[in-house]
Amino acid sequence: MNLNGAGFTPRLKFGLFFSSPRISWRDKVSEAFRIFSPLKWKQRRMSKFSAGFIGLVSVLIVSAVVLVLSLGLLSRSYEETVMGFGEQESHRALGLANLCAELALIRLQSILNYAGGESIIEDGESCDILAVGGAGNFNRTIKTQSVVSQYHKKVKVEITRISPVLNIASWEEVPDF
Repeated sequence: MNLNGAGFTPRLKFGLFFSSPRISWRDKVSEAFRIFSPLKWKQRRMSKFSAGFIGLVSVLIVSAVVLVLSLGLLSRSYEETVMGFGEQESHRALGLANLCAELALIRLQSILNYAGGESIIEDGESCDILAVGGAGNFNRTIKTQSVVSQYHKKVKVEITRISPVLNIASWEEVPDF
């Protein structure tokens, strides 16, 4: 080695630069990566950890949103099912009250002084024909009520004439008599 500066390349402590002319710059770069690789691996591990953590948190957030939406839809479906069942039971109660009103009309046509006051059982459910208002052939009132599950329905039928032709003035569901 020439110490006068001609052809002398100082060797650094970490060995990045070599005095040998046979080593290419690619080898020098790979040597630099080898020296600093523990630092790089730590950074890579941290970036992989951060990416994994972010991915995990993202999956948890998306799962929570899907769970909340699913529970909301399930709750709404349950409520609609209960409401549909209630509506069906309400229609059954109204149909039963109308059935009693029709039976009262048939009995009133056959027995002019029919007074009502009876219960009729149909398919395990009952309806009541209450006392028939009025007397004779004109201005009579039929009141019926039924209960299916917790649904109460009441029907009021007003008749202007019974015979020779039955004339019904009104037939309506009423909240109370």
